Amino acid sequence: MENFIYTLVQLVHNFGAVALAGSPVVALWFGRDNKIALHKLTWLWPLGWVAQGASGIGFAVTSYTIKGQLPAVEGVAMT
Repeated sequence: MENFIYTLVQLVHNFGAVALAGSPVVALWFGRDNKIALHKLTWLWPLGWVAQGASGIGFAVTSYTIKGQLPAVEGVAMT
C-alpha cells in the first residue's frame, strides 16, 4: 500500500513537472498562430505549480504518516 500511495503522489508530481516544462515550449510553438491554445496553456502553467506544491505536501504527509518522519531533503532541494 505504501508504494501505491507514493506512486499516486509521484504521478501528480510528474504532471506538474511536465506542465511547467512543456507548456511554455508548446506555447511558443503553437501559441503564435492559435490564441485559444495559448490561453489554455496560460492556465496550465499555474496548474503545474499547484501540482508541484501539492505533491511536495503529499510526499511529506505520506512519509510522516507511514514512516513517522519527514523525508530527508538534501543537496539541490535544499537550495
